[in-house]
Amino acid sequence: MKFKTISLSDYDNEQEIDELLIIEGIENNPALEKVIPPKWHAFVNELIQDYNELDNRSFYEKYKKTIGLGQIWFLLKEYEEENEGGNLLGSLIVFAMVEKGCILQLDYKEDLENYDSNIKKFWDIETKLVQFILDNDQNYYALVPYEVDISAMYEIPLKDVK
Repeated sequence: MKFKTISLSDYDNEQEIDELLIIEGIENNPALEKVIPPKWHAFVNELIQDYNELDNRSFYEKYKKTIGLGQIWFLLKEYEEENEGGNLLGSLIVFAMVEKGCILQLDYKEDLENYDSNIKKFWDIETKLVQFILDNDQNYYALVPYEVDISAMYEIPLKDVK
């Protein structure tokens, strides 16, 4: 009998670890707890705190890979120019949630109906579909609890879709 050798580095138990480390509550903006699933409260709370406390370089370096800043702004200078007014936090949270699989990102040419089965539900209650309106050529969708009545997440407007 032969056994297949599996390297521990190939074993992906990140989801199991995440489930054990859930810390609910977004101390830096409790209203977001209605939109962000509890699984990511601690991450979003840290992101908000870092955005408010770190300089541009430190923030960019810390989140370059984890939320894909390096793919949006290839250079630190581009990020600094975009963040000159300090008004990017909502966009950064959306990008982070796209990376985590919580928000579905579609090109403006794509039809939502072809991808609505790809939208993940992270809530154990009735949900509705909302769109996050960013100033780019992408569309961003997520399921949130039905009773949520939030019109914006920082600078990003939210719109009920269905």
